[in-house]
Amino acid sequence: MKGLFIKDLSIIGQQKKFGIMFILLALFFSFSMETTFVVAYMPILAMTMAFGTISYDSFDNGMSFLMSLPGSRKNYAREKLIFNIIIIAASWVLGCCLQMAALTIKKESFVLSDVILMDIACLAVVIIMNSITLPIILKYGNEK
Repeated sequence: MKGLFIKDLSIIGQQKKFGIMFILLALFFSFSMETTFVVAYMPILAMTMAFGTISYDSFDNGMSFLMSLPGSRKNYAREKLIFNIIIIAASWVLGCCLQMAALTIKKESFVLSDVILMDIACLAVVIIMNSITLPIILKYGNEK
């Protein structure tokens, strides 16, 4: 499972230009739109990037190669779920930091408990979306 995780991190690492654009757009949105949007936007985009690793796995008969290695489909599915949750959580934390920075710089008045509650609700929605979408993608593939 560690090897699959490292493979997925290297796939995400190869998409540096997309990651830089992703962060620049989040910065732009945090100052030009409602700051809660960034907290929802970043995990959803990170989730789609994590789903892209599944496409790389199935490309050029890669899935049959992965299944020939020591490990099972159950371990593969478990690794994808853990990887997605880690990527979503990391992008959510970054989004929360951007939101707090934007609220502080714009000098908007806010109630911290309301902001935290809204951020947790956004995270819960993204995790529910991931819980529904990931098994479907693993079962049928990205193209179908």
